[in-house]
Amino acid sequence: MDTITIHRGVEAFGGGNRDFLIHTDYAEQVYAPRKNLEETLIHEGAHTSIDGYLYNTPEWNAAVAADNKFASDYARDHP
Repeated sequence: MDTITIHRGVEAFGGGNRDFLIHTDYAEQVYAPRKNLEETLIHEGAHTSIDGYLYNTPEWNAAVAADNKFASDYARDHP
């Protein structure tokens, strides 16, 4: 991870480009009431920390092509 970006606003958190993106209003209005703020921080932190080492490597692309199954529609659309 290189940076953490914190904005106001009602937008989802993000990660995966060596930046951890946090929107404070979304955290308060969505994640906190759902009681999954910590889970979301861990999830996006994992993307920020390891995506660059895994995704779009020859090994990853071969595994995705060989499996051709996805745990969710989101996973299918964002392999």
